[in-house]
Amino acid sequence: MSNQNKDIDKIISSYKPPFKKTKAEVWGEIISKIESRSKPATYRIITFNRKFYYAAASFLIFLAITLFVADKSYKTYYVENGAKQEIILPDNSIVLINSDSHFSYSKLTWNFKRKVKLNGEAYFKVKTGNEFIVTTPIAQVQVLGTEFNTYSRNGLFETKCFSGKVQVKNKTNKIVLTKGKALSIEVKNNKSKQFNFDHINNKDWRNDVFSFDKKSLEFVFDELSRVFDVEIVIVIINNIHERKFTGNFEKESIENALDVVCLSMQLNYRITNDKTVIIEE
Repeated sequence: MSNQNKDIDKIISSYKPPFKKTKAEVWGEIISKIESRSKPATYRIITFNRKFYYAAASFLIFLAITLFVADKSYKTYYVENGAKQEIILPDNSIVLINSDSHFSYSKLTWNFKRKVKLNGEAYFKVKTGNEFIVTTPIAQVQVLGTEFNTYSRNGLFETKCFSGKVQVKNKTNKIVLTKGKALSIEVKNNKSKQFNFDHINNKDWRNDVFSFDKKSLEFVFDELSRVFDVEIVIVIINNIHERKFTGNFEKESIENALDVVCLSMQLNYRITNDKTVIIEE
């Protein structure tokens, strides 16, 4: 006996005809169940477009190579506390980077766009040519060919123009500076100020001379820490946020610099070791 016949006998023997149904109706239901059991399974076949697959793979390979080349072409510098570093850019522009500063640019895109990133302080001697852009966390400086100094850290920004002219742009302002003009920005207080400076006889960190004009004590001690590569610990000082220092000193020794600042501000200091200074009233 075939399997199909066995199924029919099994279904017939177990089937109880419902009330008021004819034999023909019952037989039709039985046949329907048998057919449903013997119906072959169906499968869904998914096919891939080979051209699309190869295009996607090629794109991923191209992207990986591009990112690898871009990463290798990126030049990044960090100058440690107490140091300075001069670098020459691909167009022979010169940059002198101050201590505790980050500086970077892409060699890959340099011929198309002269653009550098700065977090810290640097002095630029830019060769005449296409637009030269310095981006910082606070503002952007744009020039063609000029000399200027840019400082940007801890919410404070300052640019001094020594020759030519520069354009400083942030979220709210766009200001053009010519030689002897400078701009400072305080992010915390949302303040900006333009002022003049002696661009001919000016001596600054490039010459190991440090000048402060009504700068907060916190700012001054922060700079001292950077210049001499020491940790400065400030014990509670009354009205420290309101007290301003004006003066200058040369980078001879940490003791000489502390004498200039602390004596004029009626503060005391003690050096506990070669790397730690305690400031107190």
